[in-house]
Amino acid sequence: MDLDVPDPRAVKSHHAAGKQREPALHFARNMGAGGIEEKYFAPDMTVYTTATRHIPIAEYLPKLRRGGKVWKSPLAMTIDVVTQVPGRVIVQARGRGEPLTGGVYTQDYLVVVEFDDQDLIRHVREYFDMVRLETILRPAITEWQRQQDARA
Repeated sequence: MDLDVPDPRAVKSHHAAGKQREPALHFARNMGAGGIEEKYFAPDMTVYTTATRHIPIAEYLPKLRRGGKVWKSPLAMTIDVVTQVPGRVIVQARGRGEPLTGGVYTQDYLVVVEFDDQDLIRHVREYFDMVRLETILRPAITEWQRQQDARA
């Protein structure tokens, strides 16, 4: 066996993992702002979050977009750790922002992004502290909805 010739499986795996890192980081960085580019999504993409459980992307996107509108200052994401293997990227991140209702919202996230054979996101799992969401962020969501209803 010639040790100077890389195993083609390893080269393909490394290439795939590199292509998958950017969409996963894009997802994690932008989930609090409500804007994620759909070009990264597989047609049958699904999402699991601590708050919504398992839902199709068509149900997730409106919630995500609404969530991006409940901030005085947007949720800024700090990426702490990225772990990847072919087909999966795991991102540990922290978010910090000022909701419409004031105060500071901080949250720790673990985001698992899984890819299909075309390197499109087929499934995302988002884990976070529901108590923080319910006690700090939920009132801002309710306030934003009240403002929308008053305008209608």
